[in-house]
Amino acid sequence: MKAVFAGNGSWANALAEVARENGHDVAILARNDSYSPISEADVVMLCVPSYALREVCAKIKTEAEPKRHCLFIGTCKGIESNEETGKTALASQIVKEGLGRRYYAHLAGPGFAKGLNEKEDTRLIVSIEYEWDGVTLVSNSVSITRSLLQNDFLKIQQSLDLIGLQVVGACRTTLSIVMGAAKALGYYKRKNTMAAVFGRIMVEINRFVAAFGGKQDTLVDIAGSGDLYLCNDPESRNFQLGERVAGICSEDPEQRKRLIETEVKCIGTVEGFLTSKTLWKIAQERNIDTPWTKAVYRLCHEGSDPRVIVAEILQRSVD
Repeated sequence: MKAVFAGNGSWANALAEVARENGHDVAILARNDSYSPISEADVVMLCVPSYALREVCAKIKTEAEPKRHCLFIGTCKGIESNEETGKTALASQIVKEGLGRRYYAHLAGPGFAKGLNEKEDTRLIVSIEYEWDGVTLVSNSVSITRSLLQNDFLKIQQSLDLIGLQVVGACRTTLSIVMGAAKALGYYKRKNTMAAVFGRIMVEINRFVAAFGGKQDTLVDIAGSGDLYLCNDPESRNFQLGERVAGICSEDPEQRKRLIETEVKCIGTVEGFLTSKTLWKIAQERNIDTPWTKAVYRLCHEGSDPRVIVAEILQRSVD
């Protein structure tokens, strides 16, 4: 099977190495490479951040004519927000709009590239949505994904909740920032406090999943609680951003915002930074009670004092 990985970050390279070891013909394309090899691909892994996904789809449409049954698999953990139209879109919606295709699978779950490279036992979840002559095809897409990536240490589970899987991933990236900030503020060793924060974050994610029409079971499976577990790890870039942002000493909000932008550039791709803005927008539009999501937005985009924000939420009555 010929597989093309659009995106050359650490996660794309780790997955590509697994596919190569499984005996597949693998090509990795950076965003500025020619996308013509996609014309011959049986599978295209879209391993780019959510904010770049629409641009990548447009480039594919311009430079390649994918096979009719080419399976596109997305891995991004974010939600796009179009400032011109005011609309938000999940990865599956972007691919449908950008490529005019329904043959799409989404791969998510807890995993760091380093863990894959070191062959740690890993579980990921794939969810698909594809209709052909009115019949939803599930098993074929799942079997293709497993053929590409499954081996002795990486197992691919199946989910039918395409929406919930994407929403959970997007929320996790944003709320991981909370965990990093908590460490910088000295809460990290307060196990009771961190357990409470973790639990309330799960409540917020559940509210977003419900608002999008996803399934609650997705939240309590490895794509939800399992992925959220990794947010409490310093290896997470979103955790790193939260820790760095909360450690900024300046009292001036404008200076804090400038320093935060510098930190984002230093760390690299941090999906939660932009997604926090999108999630807070959605929460306001749909009247979803999400204090921690609001806190991340204020922290990242308003330059608010993290000590004040966290203290306010911890004193808040819980219903």
